[in-house]
Amino acid sequence: MLLGTSVESVRRRIKAGKINAFHDERGRLRIHACLPSGAAREGMPPNLVGLWDELKAAKSDLAAAASEAQQLRHELSLAHFHRREAQLDLVGLQNQSLELQQELETARQALAHTQNELASMWRVMSSRKERTEPGLTGMTDGNDAFDLPPAHNSLASDRSRIQSQITRIRDLSKRRRWPWPQAS
Repeated sequence: MLLGTSVESVRRRIKAGKINAFHDERGRLRIHACLPSGAAREGMPPNLVGLWDELKAAKSDLAAAASEAQQLRHELSLAHFHRREAQLDLVGLQNQSLELQQELETARQALAHTQNELASMWRVMSSRKERTEPGLTGMTDGNDAFDLPPAHNSLASDRSRIQSQITRIRDLSKRRRWPWPQAS
């Protein structure tokens, strides 16, 4: 026995009130493990004292491990939270990237359309310089915004009109929706 005495000696000490004991739910007799400290411990068997010290050290280690586990669980939950936030931010950035790519493509289409319009206006202006035929005044390209007015004799008025149309085209290119059909 760990106490260094017989079972009957332990029972006598329990009856005398020297050892605290209780009956469990099955009716078995259980002893409260309380070892005295200091001078009273000296009279106890060395194996019991060693076991008692081991038990105290194990309880201390267990409490430290439980505290560390709790701290690690907290850090893990924070890491999961930050990971979810990062994933949401990534999805938002991906959506924003797609929107910017679509806007860039629309701007490229608008630029190509504007370049085509300017080239056609330049061709018309170049042909007007070389010849002034009345047939050119009625030319239309199907877009009322760029139809030519009746022929003018003054080249300066044509330039100012073209510059105003270029300004108008630049203003249109800044809009999100374009007045012409989009190529798909």
